[in-house]
Amino acid sequence: MTDLLDPALWSLFITAGTLLGTFLARKRIGRAIGRMIFEAAPEFLEEFLWEEKVQAIEGKKVKVKVLREAVSAQLEALAPAMVTPILKSIKINVPKDLPINPKTGQIDLLAPIAAKLMRGGKITAFDLVSPFLPLAMQLGQTAAVKLQEFVGGLVGQKAATVKEKAPAVIVDPDALIAEAVR
Repeated sequence: MTDLLDPALWSLFITAGTLLGTFLARKRIGRAIGRMIFEAAPEFLEEFLWEEKVQAIEGKKVKVKVLREAVSAQLEALAPAMVTPILKSIKINVPKDLPINPKTGQIDLLAPIAAKLMRGGKITAFDLVSPFLPLAMQLGQTAAVKLQEFVGGLVGQKAATVKEKAPAVIVDPDALIAEAVR
């Protein structure tokens, strides 16, 4: 009987019970802790990253949120280390006949023709017309839309004149009786 009153035994039972209870409720405890962290994270980040300052914009003093100096210094220090591997991982496959002028690096409509000439190829009529095909397609689409609007307007005018000539349908019974009496 005195063994059950031993504080060391009770301490063992309490410790073992707590550990067993924690093990059995670990998922529920984890979810509760995760929920608390995710609910508090936006407010923490807002207070940690940003501060309000008064700046003059177009002659008016306005409160603006800006990064804290310590945070902006850390981001400026980390940015090159993070951006460089990202840029290196980007692979761009440049087509063989991309219309880029090698001297200026800008898009040039005559570059494919020049590249073909440099390779010793013969220029066809299609080579001369192909740089202007997208522009011609846009012009054709615009002309088709304008023509469609014009024809729709003509048909709409004829439909309006037909509606004017047709007798109006009278829905109101009193107006129908008054029309019949006249």
